[in-house]
Amino acid sequence: MRLIFRTGPDALTPLHKNTGAAELFILNGWFSCEEGSGTKGDYVYEAGEVIHVAEAGNGVGALILFHEPIIGLDDSYSVSGVIDAEMVYSLAKANGPSAHIDKSRVAKALGK
Repeated sequence: MRLIFRTGPDALTPLHKNTGAAELFILNGWFSCEEGSGTKGDYVYEAGEVIHVAEAGNGVGALILFHEPIIGLDDSYSVSGVIDAEMVYSLAKANGPSAHIDKSRVAKALGK
């Protein structure tokens, strides 16, 4: 799953587990997590099977490649949700930024 990720100042991600590796190319701002940090132009690699919270102090824009879905966790480390390509597409569709996407390619990619 590939996406452009943007946050405002002082953003923290919820507690989550990357089931596979994640690769970030920082477009602006800064990003930090236990595995690494970066500013504009940097590449950050997050290993798979890592449970963590990431932060973006002054906001961040990043191109992110997730190799597997992300598992959202609550404070007791129970699963609170799963972020996968289908969920991200549904959110984009509901909020407008997916209008340029060829729906037949999405259906094929999702096996529908």
